[in-house]
Amino acid sequence: MKSKRKIKTGVVILAAGKGTRMNHDPRTGPARRDGTGQRLPKVLVPVGGVPMILRVLAAVEAAKFGTKPIIVVGYKKELVTDIVGKRANYACQRRQLGTGHAVAAAAPLLKGRADEILIVYGDHPLTSRPLLQKLVRHHRKTKATMSLITVTVEDFRGPRRVFYHWGRIIRNDTGNFLDRCIEFKNATARQRKIKEVNSGYYCFNAKWLWSALKQLKPNSISEEYYLTDLMGLAVSEGRRVAPLPLTNWHEGIGVNTAEEIKIAERVAAEKSKI
Repeated sequence: MKSKRKIKTGVVILAAGKGTRMNHDPRTGPARRDGTGQRLPKVLVPVGGVPMILRVLAAVEAAKFGTKPIIVVGYKKELVTDIVGKRANYACQRRQLGTGHAVAAAAPLLKGRADEILIVYGDHPLTSRPLLQKLVRHHRKTKATMSLITVTVEDFRGPRRVFYHWGRIIRNDTGNFLDRCIEFKNATARQRKIKEVNSGYYCFNAKWLWSALKQLKPNSISEEYYLTDLMGLAVSEGRRVAPLPLTNWHEGIGVNTAEEIKIAERVAAEKSKI
């Protein structure tokens, strides 16, 4: 009797962003380390004294998927590679053309080498091993083409305001199945009132992902290639998209501003007391 082949999981960590919205905080201002006076890449901004990328990487390593993660770097990439070192392999996004474009940069390192692709953002400092493992198990159990974690909040007040500018999850008329995700900058006033948002954690069937990325079109407003557009593409093809709602919204926190860094630090401090 033949043993069942082990599913190979490739991991991509998106870490190419500049973090331009963090300019006004002294902790995230000019990066003197390289002598140029340029600010740190966003993923190197510390939360609780630890660069966000190292927090994310530690969670990925603890999940033990059996493969070395691919970190997609861009702005000041040498600073990221210096800190992470040989704990990861690297792909470079030379132009900032969106999340879909960033994942495509990792294709040469993963194509044909993994059955499923887990995608994580390097600016999600509260990423945890259980969360990543749960998403991968959910993806396999549902036999989905695309799985993602969503966050539903009661409102966007207080610390939950970190989610306000995130993409909104659009469900079909019955409310039972996902239809698409629309980015905040493209959403109508009515859509922005939706309380379910995309967290930025995904798992894809690898073969479909590499093919689908080639079909992405640049957004008419930002001219970027959105990874979230793959949801609508999968639905239009009749493929299964499997959402996994977070029961604890804290785990979905990602940061873009100095204020959001402080929110993440408060939440991290509270979690460390438990």
